Amino acid sequence: MQQDLYLLTPKEMADLFRRLIEKEGALEAYLEQSFNDPRNVAIASYYEKYFPNIVKQAIDRIFADKYGEAWSNSELPIALEQRFTADQLHFLFTNRLSIQPTFGCSHGCPFCGFDAVKGVRGHIAPQQLEALLLKYKDSINNFYQYPNSMIPYNYYTRLNFASDLGDYRGIDSSESLWTGAELYDMAKKYIKTSEIITRSEDEYWLNAVRKRNGMRTLDNATKKRLIEQEKRGKGIDYINMNIHGESNKPHDKGMGVSATDERSSTSLKSHSDVLLSPRGFYYLLKGHITNVSEGAPQGLVAVPIGSIERGPNAYSALTVGAKIKDVLGRYLVIIDRILGYEGLEWDDDLPEVYIFSADLNEPGKRVNYDGYTYQIAGITDIDLTPNKYLRKLRLVANNRTLLADLYEKYYQKRDTGIIERLAHEPTSIANLEKFKSYLPQHTDIDLSELNQKELEKYLLEQYRIFLITSQIQ
Repeated sequence: MQQDLYLLTPKEMADLFRRLIEKEGALEAYLEQSFNDPRNVAIASYYEKYFPNIVKQAIDRIFADKYGEAWSNSELPIALEQRFTADQLHFLFTNRLSIQPTFGCSHGCPFCGFDAVKGVRGHIAPQQLEALLLKYKDSINNFYQYPNSMIPYNYYTRLNFASDLGDYRGIDSSESLWTGAELYDMAKKYIKTSEIITRSEDEYWLNAVRKRNGMRTLDNATKKRLIEQEKRGKGIDYINMNIHGESNKPHDKGMGVSATDERSSTSLKSHSDVLLSPRGFYYLLKGHITNVSEGAPQGLVAVPIGSIERGPNAYSALTVGAKIKDVLGRYLVIIDRILGYEGLEWDDDLPEVYIFSADLNEPGKRVNYDGYTYQIAGITDIDLTPNKYLRKLRLVANNRTLLADLYEKYYQKRDTGIIERLAHEPTSIANLEKFKSYLPQHTDIDLSELNQKELEKYLLEQYRIFLITSQIQ
């Protein structure tokens, strides 16, 4: 039996494909069998940039034969509704969601955090993306990653567009053409989306980006060229620029394609995500940049999500020393910090995730993994279940809304800290509505005259008095 591709590193896949193309028909035969599992499609597509053109062409051709028609006619992108239950998708979409509307991009930047292959071929249909956002908007909007953050709740990005929207040309069910700007505007009706980031030089598209407060992402060499254009009167001053690299290097040394023979100890400054592309559905797990032999050339390990384990032996694959890419795709995973659970701090050298089986009432596990080797370093039982997590997530989100309304009532602006701190008081889950009624009856000062720090202090004090006097446990 041939080995599943999702168990291999990018270099191991590349070496395997080089051996197969030496024998006529062997590569196609291997992919025909391997691609019966969508996880193998996902991982081969994700790392296409590391393979020769003959392999890329075979991957694209066999993917189209096996999945092209079926996935184009499904309700949700890549037939997610046929592969996961609605409850599982609600759970997974509480992670930070990144979406690549196209497979590949026109640039294939070496510093791309998602290893996007150069050359656009395939897209998520606009009606499929809208169906997903409409059905799962509550879960996506409830994304919550940093309980101690001072960033206002409403500023969090729940949906990150992880490819250049300037490449997008989608056809909907009525045969109408959609541009990236139209896709972005549709998504914003449902979700707090990311800003548009592009490398395109098309003036019409750049004007659309400017109107949506987007920016150009550039390496240093591109910046120098555009500055020269500006001197010649072509101008770039009307759009923000996000620059990668210093004056002597176009991108971080050791990242991406340059990580083939090098290893860097630099951690990629990005979030872990759940990623949806036209080819796959992945966990992207953050650590340190390693070379392609070890499997994290961008400081992220891509783990295709497959069928979720269930039953009494659901966690049997979890062992200390196992590679996370080999096992975590079998579970429901919450990435990064989880509602301040046990007050643990994030550690780039020993990241943690929380994993659960398909039984939504079954307690899960906290898994720590080595941020350099991406091997499991520790496994701990937790009392949290998926259903309990989802309930708590909804309640905290509701609490934020109540406190935001309360704060706005007395101070005419949204707070940057008090909302989060009050929402996470141990007994606040059931009592914020009562406190909202209690406060006006027990306040003998004009709260609108207090400055922000004074009001924060006052509200915290009054909330604790309210808990004591009301004898609420």
